[in-house]
Amino acid sequence: MKRESKNSGGVSLFIFLLITLSSVVIIITASSSIILMTIYRSSLEQTAKFNSQQVAGQTAHTIDIYLQQMKDDMKLLEKELENCRSRNEVNEYIHYMIKIQSATVSIVIYAEDGRILECGADNKALKGNLSYNTSFVPELFERNSYEFSKPHVQNMFRGLYPWVITMGNRLRLSIYGQRVYLSMDARIYSILSYVDSVSIGQHGYCYVMDNSGALVYHPQQLLINTGLKTEDSESIAPLNDGVYINGERIMSVKTIENNPWRVVTVSYTDEVIKEKINVMLSGILIITLLCLLLSMGVITIFTRIVTNPVQTLVNAMGEFERSAQSFQYKQMHKGMRGIREIERLSASFGHMAQQIKNLIERVKNEEKTLRKAELRALETQINPHFLYNTLDSIEWMCERGEMQSAVMMVGALAKLFRISISKGAELIPIEKELQHAENYLVIQNFRYKDSFTYKFDVDPNILPYLCNKITLQPLIENALIHGLGELCDDGEILVTGKESGGNIVLAVRDNGVGMSKELREVILSGSSDHNTGIGIKNVNDRTHIYFGEQYGIDIESELDVGVTVTVTIPKVTEKDYKKMDMSTTP
Repeated sequence: MKRESKNSGGVSLFIFLLITLSSVVIIITASSSIILMTIYRSSLEQTAKFNSQQVAGQTAHTIDIYLQQMKDDMKLLEKELENCRSRNEVNEYIHYMIKIQSATVSIVIYAEDGRILECGADNKALKGNLSYNTSFVPELFERNSYEFSKPHVQNMFRGLYPWVITMGNRLRLSIYGQRVYLSMDARIYSILSYVDSVSIGQHGYCYVMDNSGALVYHPQQLLINTGLKTEDSESIAPLNDGVYINGERIMSVKTIENNPWRVVTVSYTDEVIKEKINVMLSGILIITLLCLLLSMGVITIFTRIVTNPVQTLVNAMGEFERSAQSFQYKQMHKGMRGIREIERLSASFGHMAQQIKNLIERVKNEEKTLRKAELRALETQINPHFLYNTLDSIEWMCERGEMQSAVMMVGALAKLFRISISKGAELIPIEKELQHAENYLVIQNFRYKDSFTYKFDVDPNILPYLCNKITLQPLIENALIHGLGELCDDGEILVTGKESGGNIVLAVRDNGVGMSKELREVILSGSSDHNTGIGIKNVNDRTHIYFGEQYGIDIESELDVGVTVTVTIPKVTEKDYKKMDMSTTP
């Protein structure tokens, strides 16, 4: 009896030590969690500031591009007007510019006293008795620096009152025998509509104001006008460019380059910080509870001296550590059951293993999404040489009086970039991809002076299916530059599309100089140290990401005969595409 009492006392002391150790672990965990929470919150706040600043900078840059394009259009207009030999030519060219510039409401030439000498406004009727013209600002014209007026309501035309900005400049046209003022009115919405698409979190937004704090454009302008919403932009006006936190709001201010307008983004800490903090608190609570359960399990194991279940659990942990992805946890068989704490520990481990597997899968999906974002960013980079050469060709056509050809080339360029944008969609119908390729060929045919011919041979049944945006254009560009560029005879390009083996096969074939087997392998592997085939490699990578490694590009070539580049993709419908996007959303 004495011996039994001694053993019982020893077990009690051991339990006391384990409980004390568990309590210390929980206290340390709680203290560490508080410190970690503080560091994590600070990191989230810095990330939120950085993201807000990035969005404001990108928005300001985008608006600056629109405004700079308007200035370039104005300079081109002045240059062409100086070459006109009669008022009839001036009128014709003004109306031509109105037709090709969708954002422009009107182009007007004024005398110095404000009389309208010429007006282009797409058949809109001028008011007969206009006592005050809101778009005639003498101070604006006298600066001779292509500046913009404040936003205002245009009142020159009957039944039309658009919200516009005016850009003006003075010039001397010999056909008028006097100094005149040239003005261009553009719709505010056409220039600043990008602001509507900017979002930071669920309720964040972006707006534009001037240096005095007056609103230039706000996505909720109607609510502000009716008094249902207020925007304290005047208090922001004195602030320098940067990021500011005011209560629950994170505000970023960025001045548009060479313009008195300022972009302001507004986001909320509840969305970008507190929600993540709550998620982390839940995670810490779960981890703390798991630690407590593990401690209780350890106490039970050592007090009841049961080794087999423990060894089984240890073996399972080792297997999970070696191969987490393929690990399948098996509950203990009946011979090892009977201790509830061990069973709980076993169940907790199985649950934890599943959570970790889910987390690994989530990280893989996030990496895949990040890769897609990187490729989308690459797609949005417009080749400046292609754009410059195309615009230079259009200018040459205009100078030669080949207006019809210039109109066709401008139309093809507009359609090319419209399809390239595609409202941010990565996958578009094959029909639109073929239109994109044909517009590209139209432009290149003008530039290369009809030195090659092209043909499309596509099965109509595959047109509704989806493919990666900008799939055919890099293949055609590669054929033109590296295939037909060194060809003495006339080149030929054939674009085909058909269904094969349950998949869709798109191909671009040329009759150029061909390529060697080594060069084909270098292009597909992406190991080239120059720009040869970078477009083909990009198409191949995007096809792998969206459809899998079994799809992609294949190159067949014969020297001095030509190259055929084929892209194999699965049949993907619009419904399939929506499921793909949902499955890769973090």
